Amino acid sequence: MCDIIILSGFDTYCNLYCDNYNSLLAALVSTTLLDSLSVCAHKKESTTYLILTCSPPSDNHKNQLQVLHDLYFPHIMNKLDNTKLLLDNIVSYFLNK
Repeated sequence: MCDIIILSGFDTYCNLYCDNYNSLLAALVSTTLLDSLSVCAHKKESTTYLILTCSPPSDNHKNQLQVLHDLYFPHIMNKLDNTKLLLDNIVSYFLNK
């Protein structure tokens, strides 16, 4: 059995699209989430997945999200209007991992 942690509004926690964006804060939030995930998985002796959601970036903020993706998060799904398609993509990703 696995656990799934879902955090909605990741961009808000990191001030990702704000004028006062701080890459160190975004890195701290990202690493804290991943470390917490690791602790949960270790304590429960099970696989644990983290799903983050955020608003789509504007053109002048795409680089900020791309840096976090490159450093911390191996898979990003772009905006999907169809919820069923999104869920199918998530299930497919985890089954084929």
